[in-house]
Amino acid sequence: RSELTSSDIARNTSATVLFSSISDFHSIQQRHDPQKIFEILQAHLSAAVAAVEQYGGEIDKMIEDKVMIVFESQRQEEYEQSAAAISVAISIKNAMQNDYSLQTAAGITSGEVVSGVMGASNVRLSKTVVGDTVNLAARLAAVAAALPDGGIVVSGSTVEQIPDDYHCEKLPISQ
Repeated sequence: RSELTSSDIARNTSATVLFSSISDFHSIQQRHDPQKIFEILQAHLSAAVAAVEQYGGEIDKMIEDKVMIVFESQRQEEYEQSAAAISVAISIKNAMQNDYSLQTAAGITSGEVVSGVMGASNVRLSKTVVGDTVNLAARLAAVAAALPDGGIVVSGSTVEQIPDDYHCEKLPISQ
C-alpha cells in the first residue's frame, strides 16, 4: 500500500465555487421535527445533484444546509463554468421553491483554489478545494441569505465571465 503525500494530491487551479443554502434555515429547524428537516436537506441535495447532472460541476460537500459545488477549469472554460454555476443555482432555487415553497440563497465566485485529496488514508480521503475563493463564495451565500426571498449573489470576477444576456444588479456593498 502506498502513502499519498500532499505534493501528489494538491495543485493550484482555477475554479468557480457555488454555495447554495436554504434561506432562514435556523427558523425552519425550530418549526419542524428532525424527520422533516432531514427531508428538506435531502431535497436540497437532490436538487443540487439534478442540477449538476444537467449543467456540470461537482458536489464537493454538504455542511448543515449548505451544498458546495465546484466547477474546475480543466473540465470547462471559465466563461462556461460561471454560466453553469449560475444555471445550477437557478435550478436549485426553482426546485426548492416549487417542491417545498422554500427560498434558497447562493454565493458564486471564481478564482484560484488549491484542489486535492484531503484526509487520512486509513479513515477517509475526500477530494476538495480550499482557499480564499471558497471562503468568498461562502460569504456571498450569507449575503444572499440576508436578502428578501434569498437570491444569488455573484462576485465581480464571475460577472466578468458570464454572457451578456444575464441580468446582474450591483448590490450596494463592497469588500
